[in-house]
Amino acid sequence: MKSVRLLISGEDPPRSIALEEAGQESARDTLLCLPGLLETHESFGGLVGLLGNDHRIFLMDYAGRGDSDPMPEASHYRMSRYLGDIGVALAYVQGRLTSSMRPSRPREVQSPMRIHLVGTSMGGILAMSVAAQQPAGIASVVLNDV
Repeated sequence: MKSVRLLISGEDPPRSIALEEAGQESARDTLLCLPGLLETHESFGGLVGLLGNDHRIFLMDYAGRGDSDPMPEASHYRMSRYLGDIGVALAYVQGRLTSSMRPSRPREVQSPMRIHLVGTSMGGILAMSVAAQQPAGIASVVLNDV
């Protein structure tokens, strides 16, 4: 797996969220995995083992979880902020954004790409919201324990 940090700007102070990249870079099907409220990217380790040979997989850590920076204040932890962070992660997955580690060039993306959201608990609720807001950009949503 490869670790990526994505800068969230426009907030005081700026912070970063962490993604883990795994699987086949040339795969047409890409998964963006969204954990539950108290989980991290590690919750999807078994899924990477099962699907990593045929899929590109991105595992997200929310602000204040896993390898992502915390929010500056406790009141900032809310669904709208998580949705904004997922939007940044999705832009990176789609190749429209660089990581803070490689600011000079966007990630190359094989085309056409089908993006599938995989959400557990709160991650599933967020996945449904993202898919409702961007139906053309999401091929499917897989829900677990929602």
